[in-house]
Amino acid sequence: MSSPLKFVYKIVVLGDGGVGKTCLTLTFVKKEFKTDYIPTLGVDIYTKDFNLGQTVITLIIWDIAGQQKFDLVRKQYYKGTQGALIVFDLTRVNTFHNVDSWHRELMDNAGEKIPIVLLGNKADIEEDRQVSAEQCSLLVKKLGCEYFETSAKTGKNVDQAFLTLLKKIIQLNITRKEGIKKVF
Repeated sequence: MSSPLKFVYKIVVLGDGGVGKTCLTLTFVKKEFKTDYIPTLGVDIYTKDFNLGQTVITLIIWDIAGQQKFDLVRKQYYKGTQGALIVFDLTRVNTFHNVDSWHRELMDNAGEKIPIVLLGNKADIEEDRQVSAEQCSLLVKKLGCEYFETSAKTGKNVDQAFLTLLKKIIQLNITRKEGIKKVF
């Protein structure tokens, strides 16, 4: 019996403070939702393992603090990143406007082009929505990434968003290693 193949991938979860990065991560990793807001100090690191036949994939998720006071220290957390989720709050338009600066910071510090998935979080609070679907569509086209509207509270699209990013990382790694243009 052969031993399983093992792959480890590091992703970062970025965005302004209070957009739901930690809640999304906890919903994905532990299937739990916390209603109390406790700001991340620096970075919190979570792992999630996947068994795919004879392959074991470990996803290391770096939930990075969004507060401005962490700007300088945050830049060192990008090293070795293989994918990113950039999160904004659909009920706070200023967090949407800050996506460009998060994207630029990621690109400046990650070292190479990596897959990105954009998340408009708090989709369950439709009555307070401040960011239109049209605005999101234009930004997605500009950034050239996938987009999901998520809710950490209800779980809407959370697994799908993380797994889409993982699929893009695997596809990119296969392309880089084997020169294959399209895998999935």
